[in-house]
Amino acid sequence: MENNNDKFWMAITDEEGFLEARYYKGMEKGRAEGKDEANRENARKMKSLGMPTEVIAQVTGLTATEIDSL
Repeated sequence: MENNNDKFWMAITDEEGFLEARYYKGMEKGRAEGKDEANRENARKMKSLGMPTEVIAQVTGLTATEIDSL
């Protein structure tokens, strides 16, 4: 039978696991956003150099519509 102390520590462990999962999810999201912004910046530079949209799309993974809007 669990006592109150065991329940307390189980709740703390669950909370720590939840917070850790949220932290890593946030880090993952931040990396993805950073990668997306880097791709957009590279596309802007390539576009300013007169590179064809098709080539920019292949290199960055952006769509032609996304590139045209830069």
